Amino acid sequence: MKNTYRVVLLVILCIVIGGCAQVSFYGQSVLGHSKLMSKRQSVDKVLSESQDEVLKKQIELSQRILEFAHQELALPKTKSYRTYVELPHDFPVWNVVAAKEFSLEPEQWCYLVIGCASYRGYFKMADAQRYAAKLQDKGLETYVGGAIAYSTLGWFKDPLLSSMFRYGDLYLAETLIHELAHQRLYLNNWTTLNESFATIVAEEGMRRWLDKISPSQWSEFVKGKIADDDFADLIDGFKDVLRKVYASNDADADKRRAKQLATDAFVMDYERLKIQKWGGRGWYDNWMSKPINNARIAAYSSYQDYIPELRELLEVCDKNLELFYQTIANLSKISIENQSLESIPKKCHTAENIK
Repeated sequence: MKNTYRVVLLVILCIVIGGCAQVSFYGQSVLGHSKLMSKRQSVDKVLSESQDEVLKKQIELSQRILEFAHQELALPKTKSYRTYVELPHDFPVWNVVAAKEFSLEPEQWCYLVIGCASYRGYFKMADAQRYAAKLQDKGLETYVGGAIAYSTLGWFKDPLLSSMFRYGDLYLAETLIHELAHQRLYLNNWTTLNESFATIVAEEGMRRWLDKISPSQWSEFVKGKIADDDFADLIDGFKDVLRKVYASNDADADKRRAKQLATDAFVMDYERLKIQKWGGRGWYDNWMSKPINNARIAAYSSYQDYIPELRELLEVCDKNLELFYQTIANLSKISIENQSLESIPKKCHTAENIK
């Protein structure tokens, strides 16, 4: 009941400070959140009553991962993920990302509590698609993508979702560590830092988790990470070409042609990468199968752009996660105008700096 009152209060505040569109958005958020939360079952109940042995093993695994994350990764011992929801569809929420035709910078939306972010979430795919269509009518490129997990950053007791179990045990572990990293540290108004940070914590967390439970699986996990880095490099090169096109003084029609040529070249470069380095394995075939536009590139980049720098910082911190967290937390002092890749520190805090 206390959670319900908190949500209602947020809606009232939205009505006071926002227009009709804002009220409509928050209204669907409240309804979707309440509906999702009302379906929660305690993991103990699922374990004792479910006839699905696979599900029970996955839930048991999730609880071991949570304890590991707390004990070994200095992540919060949270009340989240102690309940379970079987979703009636593939994803709990669908996020809308948008960017201008000649820009790789995503549009920003500002919210209560968490500040601004480069996405807008909807509990119904049709609502997300409808909003994306409105943005397209304004000349923006859009991307609508389903989210595997649902996070309130620790404000509420977030549930385990059936979607989180879909891709196997390794993906479940990586997802849980990623989401707990957000609960440990979240900087308002800085989507790329937040997502890249959680990605790096999950990467290090998986190294330690697999070293503990199944060292043999680490090599396969590393192959995936190497493919991630290869694809990120390919995207970076593509973005460099697009930035030059967008910054030129050419007519829009010429920019569109150049943009299409760059996209065609990117597709061919991917096919070469797949054959020459991955032995034909299509690590990113699913990503490449969908239309490529600025919004999709921006959505991908939110999780990858700071990875090399944060990985280097973690090494500088001698993989001491507590020091790493504190070093990143100090970036909260940076103004929105100064948030950039160059803001990532090169030095780690010493233990004496931690209060």
